[in-house]
Amino acid sequence: MSQKPTHLGVMAWGSLSPKQTAAAAALLTCRTDGEAAAAAGVSLRSIARWKQLPAFQAAMAEARRESLRETVGALQLATGDALAKLRALLEHEQPYIQLQAAQTLLGAGLKVARAEELERRLADVEAKLARRADLTLPPRAG
Repeated sequence: MSQKPTHLGVMAWGSLSPKQTAAAAALLTCRTDGEAAAAAGVSLRSIARWKQLPAFQAAMAEARRESLRETVGALQLATGDALAKLRALLEHEQPYIQLQAAQTLLGAGLKVARAEELERRLADVEAKLARRADLTLPPRAG
């Protein structure tokens, strides 16, 4: 039987049975519910039933969030190395490789600029909505 993944939080996982914990862990790594059921040693029907339980859903959501945090962290660590490699390829002897590196760098730069612009615009909209909400709310009784 699978062990509870150590990188997962305790709150939601603590309320699951050992079989549910094994099934939840298998669902994170298997391609299908059937594969997860087989890996955890439970029936596909049990998986389907457990996926309807709020505690099971919470454990899965917690695990997915943690997995995403770990993935983003790994990507951030690799970004510097990737950027250095692309910069080095700008000096490659083959013009085709230089062009590909330049296109990749420019494309990534444009995406970052666009994301920053969207983030700024969203912050402006949120600030305007907050100001509008402050204006329309009646004063609180003290």
